[in-house]
Amino acid sequence: SVVGAEAATVFGPFGVEGEYSHVMVDRRKRSKDLGFDGFHVQATWSLTGESKAASYKIKDGEFKRLKPHQYFSLSQGGIGAWELAARYGWINLNDQDIKGGKAQDFTVALNWYLNPNIRMMFDYTHVFKNTNHGINKSASTFGNAEGLNIFQVRGQLTF
Repeated sequence: SVVGAEAATVFGPFGVEGEYSHVMVDRRKRSKDLGFDGFHVQATWSLTGESKAASYKIKDGEFKRLKPHQYFSLSQGGIGAWELAARYGWINLNDQDIKGGKAQDFTVALNWYLNPNIRMMFDYTHVFKNTNHGINKSASTFGNAEGLNIFQVRGQLTF
């Protein structure tokens, strides 16, 4: 079973959202049930002034694609939409004899929406802690992965 809560709000080009989840695992008769927790909070700022408020769909309970005021175009000088985002996440996957680990991370991202269907994402993530995961350090590439830094670039095409 999963119990969770989420909230989001948008003020013009600024957005804040957060989500918490608690997962309960029924282990039947063998052992006690398990519980795992995690949450994240994030803030966004559209540097070019777009608002996600217009993309919110009540029936789906989510924000849809951000639509740039002007699409990226070399010939017409459009720059698309640029968004700055920051996110903090925490998860605990340890309970009783299960050692899935605990982790905390912070991400800063720059998102470029060329048009409503193409997005480029540039993310930097710093993992503060990733401990107590039950993996033998000699068998793990990152050991406890404290101070791990990740830079990633992703492209997304939607239709």
